[in-house]
Amino acid sequence: MTIPVSAPELHERIKPVLAPGTKLPLAAEGFVDAEQFATLAHAARNTQVPFILLKHRVLAEGQSLEDAIRASRPELDARVEALKAKGMARADVLTVRGTMAASE
Repeated sequence: MTIPVSAPELHERIKPVLAPGTKLPLAAEGFVDAEQFATLAHAARNTQVPFILLKHRVLAEGQSLEDAIRASRPELDARVEALKAKGMARADVLTVRGTMAASE
């Protein structure tokens, strides 16, 4: 089951990860899938790099998440941070899939 980036269940799961007041539909714009969106959200929170900056670097500039993190926080192990965020995002997507399947 593919989770659309616009899925309300995904937004509920990601809302606490993003800064308070973030407009979820706006934040989700431009992402190709739910996992990519969730990965960037977790990476932003974990590294304290603004979500909008990571989003710009990855989507508009075509950088990898690892390179985008490294550009802002060179003192961090960007590879580890990107992998950690991806793992957290996968867990979110699996949870959302389960929630959506249960409600069908």
